[in-house]
Amino acid sequence: MNPTNVDALRPLPYHTYTTRTGSLRTLAHLYFSYSDKIIRYWTQITTTLNVTDSSNGYAPPRDAITTAAIPTNASEPLTIIWSLETSDDETYGYLYFAEIQQLRANETREFKIVANGRVDYDSYSPMNFEADTVFNHVSLKCEGAGDPCVPKQFSWIGLSCNVMDTSTPPRIITLNLSGNNLRGSVPQSLHNRKKDGLKLSVDANIKQCGSCKPRSWVVVIVVSVSCVAIIIIVLVLIFFFRKRKRSSCKGGFGVVCHGYLNNEHVAVKILSQSSTQGYNEFKTEVELLLRVHHVNLVSLIGYCDEGNDLALIYEYMGNGNLKERLSGKRRGSILNWSNRLKIAIESALGIEYLHIGCKPPMVHRDVKSTNILLGETFEAKLADFGLSRSFLVGSNTHVSTNVAGTIGYLDPEYYQKNWLTEKSDVYSFGIVLLEIFTGQPVIEQSREKPYIVEWAKSMLANGDIDSIMDPNLHRGYDKSSSWKALELAMSCINPSSTERPNMTRVAHELNECLEIYENLSKRSQDANSTNSMGHGTSFISDTPSAR
Repeated sequence: MNPTNVDALRPLPYHTYTTRTGSLRTLAHLYFSYSDKIIRYWTQITTTLNVTDSSNGYAPPRDAITTAAIPTNASEPLTIIWSLETSDDETYGYLYFAEIQQLRANETREFKIVANGRVDYDSYSPMNFEADTVFNHVSLKCEGAGDPCVPKQFSWIGLSCNVMDTSTPPRIITLNLSGNNLRGSVPQSLHNRKKDGLKLSVDANIKQCGSCKPRSWVVVIVVSVSCVAIIIIVLVLIFFFRKRKRSSCKGGFGVVCHGYLNNEHVAVKILSQSSTQGYNEFKTEVELLLRVHHVNLVSLIGYCDEGNDLALIYEYMGNGNLKERLSGKRRGSILNWSNRLKIAIESALGIEYLHIGCKPPMVHRDVKSTNILLGETFEAKLADFGLSRSFLVGSNTHVSTNVAGTIGYLDPEYYQKNWLTEKSDVYSFGIVLLEIFTGQPVIEQSREKPYIVEWAKSMLANGDIDSIMDPNLHRGYDKSSSWKALELAMSCINPSSTERPNMTRVAHELNECLEIYENLSKRSQDANSTNSMGHGTSFISDTPSAR
């Protein structure tokens, strides 16, 4: 098959254009219908059966998705390699997968997708005769640990070499380590090289780090990767922290501190030495946030993984978490109805991205009001991904796993059956919606019905919306949008996961609630304006007060 026959001019989804600056261009189209040196150890397979397209808008040509490849040796990888023009080039790969062979009932095809030595997708299974698109959310750059002196244009920063000719290996003659704030002592091997003529430059006061105390922290960050060499620059970043305890039903990751990095506010989450599952959560969160980016997910700026010293560095969210704001523990104005709906919408979009924007899809597993952070203008971002899990694609509807999460937010179906689905997050988010709308704590022993779900059901049965809405709103809401919002929250906490809406539907209905409120507010303002000019007006009731 000629590859030009399967090329097609077609629009791609908007989120394909993820470049931060500049523009995108096609590097290569690779098909498995002809031999090419950049694809190794593969065997071509084809099918005449129909393969449907579930590629989320990428619409690969039919000839492309009915022709595939498998490794010649099942124990060997199928490897794709390519070359870039410069060390700064960034690439995004889009891979089409489909199971186009008839497997026996007891057979499953499963593999990992590894890019530059990093596992991007673990335990991936292609769908039966259904095409899916897998891509990397974070750009790939050329990596390698080649000779630090050659090629000359990619030589390591901070050193110079004498390159005689191709028959003589290049030799490093100067090495400048100043300005890196390195810790420890200069290795003896470098001292020995100085005797052989190496010109070595180091800071006069290389810092020694003993036990790190709560008021300072040492962070090691890999900041530069070149096409032929990995350059590791070690920075000592000193933070002055304001300790803030983080509560959790599991004992917690540790403490969250406020600090500064390059004169910018940052939040640093430090692993507690007594945390039993802290390292696993730390590893999960780093791996997830390195490949997942969304405006409503908190951004990871860096991390430290050095011995027992583990820390995550996040963007700083100046208005704390949602629970603090709702409970009044954090100083500042009370969130009005419009702000609450916007926070709910943005949080829902963050969860929706995990469910349908990630490949493979992710379940957060710990959606709660303390994990929704608010920025300076009350923009909402989902945080704390230490318990997140990917769930299988294809015909499987759940993952069997040990229960994890926070009491009060746990999906009862997940708790009883150990079946994890994206609808488990929907249940937890329903609890968050009840917190946002009512201002009530999730569990309050002083109430007649301590659990917020049971309390909300009993209050809604009375049909008086003012008795359930947060009194701090001072009735600054309309009954149309508030009833719709409360009914949405109750649908999210349906005991049966199949009866709950998905997060796309949740976000859509919350948007409708906000539009209803804003339209009624505008009509009210227009009416007041008309009255002030001496004209009469009529009042139209929005909804009855009971349902």
